Amino acid sequence: MKVTEIKSRKDIKNIKVITSLTVDNFVNAIHTIADSCFDGDTYLPEFKDIARRYTILKTFTNIDIENCSIEDIFILTQADWYYDIENTIVNTPIYNEILKSVDELIEYKIRTRRNSFDDLCDTLRTFADKMGDTNSLEVIANKISGISDADLAKAIVNKDSDA
Repeated sequence: MKVTEIKSRKDIKNIKVITSLTVDNFVNAIHTIADSCFDGDTYLPEFKDIARRYTILKTFTNIDIENCSIEDIFILTQADWYYDIENTIVNTPIYNEILKSVDELIEYKIRTRRNSFDDLCDTLRTFADKMGDTNSLEVIANKISGISDADLAKAIVNKDSDA
């Protein structure tokens, strides 16, 4: 059944709700939700609920949503029939495991994403390699240890603007 064919609760009687998943479907559900929360390195938490709704329909039902836009999914999942399906799924143990894993994956992605300090270290490493003196990196690292990323970035920006 195509999602656009569902108009009311009476139309969902032919929908199969899946309450157990394969390992591949489990992992895909986690990554679909978590990956949808990022645009590059920027975390966009507002997309988490939309991705969750999409995943419920795609992973836990036999509803065909292949040609639906995110906007369509968001609008369609505000209908009463969707909440009937969602209420069945959210009470399954596997769904709660997915949400826990999604939160852990998002936290990991945020914690390990590159930041300006990583870029600075790469620049310094490249500079030292070109100069042929890798000891200069150790000297620089010792001098800047204890300085916050923000303070270091401000100092570098201010130094560049003084030139």
